[in-house]
Amino acid sequence: MQRKCSSSGQSIFFKRAMNKAVTAIKYSEKCEYDIRQKLKELCYDEEVIDTTLDKLKKYKYIDDARYASVYVRSHIQRKSRREITYALSSKKILNEWIEQAFEENQLPDEREIVEKLIRKKCPVSELSDKREKVTVFLVRKGYPYRLVASCISEILEIRVVSNIRKCCTEKPGRKKLLFLVCFST
Repeated sequence: MQRKCSSSGQSIFFKRAMNKAVTAIKYSEKCEYDIRQKLKELCYDEEVIDTTLDKLKKYKYIDDARYASVYVRSHIQRKSRREITYALSSKKILNEWIEQAFEENQLPDEREIVEKLIRKKCPVSELSDKREKVTVFLVRKGYPYRLVASCISEILEIRVVSNIRKCCTEKPGRKKLLFLVCFST
């Protein structure tokens, strides 16, 4: 249902649209796409939406570059670079601004994040049994397969070495036997 009115009616719709947009922005950072979608849901016509967005940009209430930077900063610890890029692209944020946001924010070591997610997803004692499930989960989240496989192998190797040390300190006569059993399979 599109609203059509005279110019004085348009100004009323513009004021209402502006109030709705400012209310949405009040609670969290929004990009142009979010505001446009919100106003479309409320059945405002394109002219009112465009006028509202122009005014919001003029007052710097919405800024897609700033939105990208805030989004990257708040999601970089939980999501992969690929997942963040996809989310921002789906909101029509320019690739230039996405790259700028990644440059502005210090990226944590992806390897550490993957290791942390592996340990969170599955206890180390069950990792060898659930290796494939954990790998698929992390690859779907956007982490490179080689990185995930390398981290899982490293965690499992550390577990084996610590088990060997533990067994060797308990029963010193079994060092050679344990070493052969662990590394022959």
